[in-house]
Amino acid sequence: MLFLCLLALLFLLYSAWTSHPPRQRHRYRIKTIPCPTARNKRKPAWVKEAIIKLKVESNLSCYKLAATFNQLYAAEHGITVGKTFVAETVRAHAYEIAQLRERWKRQ
Repeated sequence: MLFLCLLALLFLLYSAWTSHPPRQRHRYRIKTIPCPTARNKRKPAWVKEAIIKLKVESNLSCYKLAATFNQLYAAEHGITVGKTFVAETVRAHAYEIAQLRERWKRQ
């Protein structure tokens, strides 16, 4: 009988020692981070015109067009463009680019 009591006691101690404590539920606060306005500004109109002009004069890819624009205008004006912006601009103004390219070739 004493053996069984000691065995039960050891079992309880072992199970208490190896079991993990119950998880506590954490309450997370919603943090409001002020969004910087500089990232949300639209690019000036001359940026799109410069991209269109570069695309008309040289048939560069969007990656190379963005790199060329950034080399020409980033230091002077502090405005840079990415590949996605260039691709969207070229796609939106494809007809205008084709017309300007035809006029430029005929001169």
